Amino acid sequence: MNKKAIAKQIKVSCHHGDINNPNQLFYVEKLIERENDFIDIYEIDFVMFKNKIISSHDYDIDMIYKGSELIKWIDLIIIKNNKILWIDIKENLSIFCNSYNQFNIYLFFKQLEIIRKKIINDINLDIINFIWISCQETNLYDKIIEINNKKQRPNSVTQEIRENKWIIVYDIPSIDSYIYQIILGTIGLNCIINDSVYNKYIQLDLTQYKYISIDQSFFYDIHDLLEFINRLILSKNTNIVLYNFKLNIPPITIPDYNIIMQYDF
Repeated sequence: MNKKAIAKQIKVSCHHGDINNPNQLFYVEKLIERENDFIDIYEIDFVMFKNKIISSHDYDIDMIYKGSELIKWIDLIIIKNNKILWIDIKENLSIFCNSYNQFNIYLFFKQLEIIRKKIINDINLDIINFIWISCQETNLYDKIIEINNKKQRPNSVTQEIRENKWIIVYDIPSIDSYIYQIILGTIGLNCIINDSVYNKYIQLDLTQYKYISIDQSFFYDIHDLLEFINRLILSKNTNIVLYNFKLNIPPITIPDYNIIMQYDF
């Protein structure tokens, strides 16, 4: 694949950093050394553990201990490399049956604003346009939207009310579809959940979302995925992340939309 040619056509995101060592800061540092000219967005999963925001795909204690705190990711991705950090929030769902605390979204935004203000004070950089936030768990996603839409207090540095908000990505599909995919996939019935995802979202008015992401694994092939996107009710120039692709897949472009390809590195 001609990476230079792709970089001129679209933006590129990487899935969990190093796909073989996901959400681990050390391996993303190595990936940056190799691919930073090619990658624009680093999508990393985060959980909340003992009131700290830690990179991890889930609440498995071994994975959590391999992760790093959010401030370290912001320093590496945004401050040192001028790239976008995509924070994918993982809720501690009861289906996983462990005792670790759930994700406190109020504390998350509080900590994020503290980090933001500190960086503004230290180096006069506002990270708000360098961070994307998503969550596949529906109830938690609704809380994210609610908090992000609330009127903000005056910024302690500028004394101005923040007009712009954190960038929130609407993820297709939600976590329920992944659970059903696992269950039905074991008995060869993936087609049922795939059709369910297709039919659910084409009926929704998604024009309010400027950023959406779509997991291509829920579609039979690229043509099916493109048909789905063309039937969605979206605003012109919507930013669409297409994810779960191997590096050998050429970029997809769709008129009127800004396509971001997310690859496994």
